[in-house]
Amino acid sequence: MENCWKNYKPPIRPSKYDLEVFEKFLDDKIKLYGKDVRVLILGSTPEFRSLVVSKKLVPYVCDYNREN
Repeated sequence: MENCWKNYKPPIRPSKYDLEVFEKFLDDKIKLYGKDVRVLILGSTPEFRSLVVSKKLVPYVCDYNREN
């Protein structure tokens, strides 16, 4: 069982550009659907969670680590 994550690569932080693209995507979806937008984040990337919260939305996070 200890090798079950042998192919897992540690996460990387999103770049400034990644965050800008994600923010534009969120803004477009908010314009289209209002505050009913639901956001699923795969992995517990704090930068994405913070950006979603700054838009007054609730991030739904799916991560392999239950504590996250």
